[in-house]
Amino acid sequence: MEHRIPGYLSQTFSKEIVQRSMQAAEGHKGPPGYYLLTIWVTYFPWSLLLPAALVTAWKNHRLPPIRFALAAVVGPWVMFEIVQTKLPHYLLPVFPFLAFLTAETLIRAARKRISDFSNRGFRGGVAVWMVIVALVGSAPWLSLIWFPNLPSLALVSMTLLSISALIYGTLVYREFRGDRPSARPAHSESGCSSLSQSPTRGCCRTCRS
Repeated sequence: MEHRIPGYLSQTFSKEIVQRSMQAAEGHKGPPGYYLLTIWVTYFPWSLLLPAALVTAWKNHRLPPIRFALAAVVGPWVMFEIVQTKLPHYLLPVFPFLAFLTAETLIRAARKRISDFSNRGFRGGVAVWMVIVALVGSAPWLSLIWFPNLPSLALVSMTLLSISALIYGTLVYREFRGDRPSARPAHSESGCSSLSQSPTRGCCRTCRS
């Protein structure tokens, strides 16, 4: 590429790295702590376990794999917070290491090596999280404000989405109350998958038409 377009590498480095670091490109800016706010959505549904995962990781940071994963999360995270151009997907490189720490915490909980999921404060947080999931699942009904005459397919899709969100949040909450961490990944994954499948696609197709 450099041979065909002289100066391509230097211009790309200057525009895509240096300039994006110094000033927000194309209006993509955010406040300090931008990724600390967006991680709860972008890492959903596992964001529910993030506090416990990070605390557990810090308690066991002397273990080389955990120490490496912590460094792989904290280093890029701080860098992306400093960079002026901010987009939610910029933080994706740290997700594999967050997933490792989350899985490691779940394994320790399943083996009764930690009790972070059993305290009342955490379970209260799970209850709040369940309510938020239910509200997000009901959010499409707000579209009736702007589109009061939606077809029946859209209404059925929104109903299925709301019911799925309520069932999903309730199942996860029950697993935490029952102190069964080994079952939580299955419910989190299957529930998140069901929320992102047919009901929402049907609703989007109807709204576009």
